[in-house]
Amino acid sequence: MVPLGSSYFTVPGRATAPGAGAEPGPTVVWLTGEHDISTDGALSQVLARAMALGATALVIDLSELGFIGASTLGTIVGAREVLRRRSGTLTVRCAPPLARRIIDICGLNDLLGAEEAGKLAGRVRQTGAHRALAPSTEGLAQSA
Repeated sequence: MVPLGSSYFTVPGRATAPGAGAEPGPTVVWLTGEHDISTDGALSQVLARAMALGATALVIDLSELGFIGASTLGTIVGAREVLRRRSGTLTVRCAPPLARRIIDICGLNDLLGAEEAGKLAGRVRQTGAHRALAPSTEGLAQSA
């Protein structure tokens, strides 16, 4: 694991020769602490370095994240688009509830891995039930 500011990344072991072993796993980037527009440049460098080292599958781990701003999500989406053009993937895992909420508000649920998307879907269903219990407007019509 290589520390780079408030981000860390690891590059999995590579096979020594073609066909000599299993395909390497994804490269994992851990975001720790708070990430917003002030850290986006450093994050861009970390993601670019991981891709330069040949990463075609990136996983962003948010398990130690304190805060994530929308601009940081934009940086992550930009890296995902670069990887997509190279037939690669980028997903987010271990997103704390606040991060999942921001991802949802930004309409970026497709960043989440299957497990994370399931957590968000459960929360959305619960929220939907609360919306159904919103106060009616019948009383307003009678008082007019």
